[in-house]
Amino acid sequence: MRAGRQALARGQAAAAAVWLQRAVGRAPDHPQVLYALARALALSGDRDAALARLGQLVSLGFGDAMPGDAAFAGLRSAGKGDRWERLMARVRELPVVAASRPAFTIADRGLLPEGMAYDPAGRLFYAGSQYRQKVVAVDEAGRARDFAAPPPGGPDALGEVLGMKIDAARHQLAMCGTALGPDHGGSGLFRFDLGTGRLAGRVLLATPGGGARHLFNDLVVTAGGDALVTDSDEGTVYRIAGGEKAPATAQRLFPPGTFIYPNGIAMSA
Repeated sequence: MRAGRQALARGQAAAAAVWLQRAVGRAPDHPQVLYALARALALSGDRDAALARLGQLVSLGFGDAMPGDAAFAGLRSAGKGDRWERLMARVRELPVVAASRPAFTIADRGLLPEGMAYDPAGRLFYAGSQYRQKVVAVDEAGRARDFAAPPPGGPDALGEVLGMKIDAARHQLAMCGTALGPDHGGSGLFRFDLGTGRLAGRVLLATPGGGARHLFNDLVVTAGGDALVTDSDEGTVYRIAGGEKAPATAQRLFPPGTFIYPNGIAMSA
């Protein structure tokens, strides 16, 4: 997937299509992969194949980005206009769900939050900042304060803060961060005490010497306190011991490349 996107960004549409066809073979109903492949096909001149992939996307319930995408300009003409219009008619028929309302607004426009978590005991929301590289606690009235804010670039830096979960049994916030920075290929899992905001533990994973990159992106916490963490760049999942187990280490559960950019993760009963 990454190689295909990079080729597409360089304007190498035909090469991108080859890479993305392989990705679709592994993830045939992944919307982002299908959309990227449709763009590559359209830009490389294979309009019939591009329309077919877009049809798959609409069948999956996706399509709002298609009408304004310049990559598909050629599909509106060159004898494909009727098929394009029929496709757009299907897009317009997709159901629109708009039942949400603002819960609160955080005043810091530069926060750029990604992960969020809610602690029902403390009645606080926690939002991680990709840009400020910190975690803020927000009460139900929308009042925000710094919860964990070590200096970016320092020895205790969090990096870009991503997925986070409340570990209610241990009264902790567990979160993923690009601890070594996005250019250094390292990531970390951090645990903070909800009462004090103090660091309760961390595990950093880095590959020196230009090896495989790591990106801890999201996690779940088991009843025993272990964290199961997706590594989006390596394409796998790690188990990091928690609770009373020490020392905490990162155990890879699947070979690298098992998944295409794994991110969100959930646990069933």
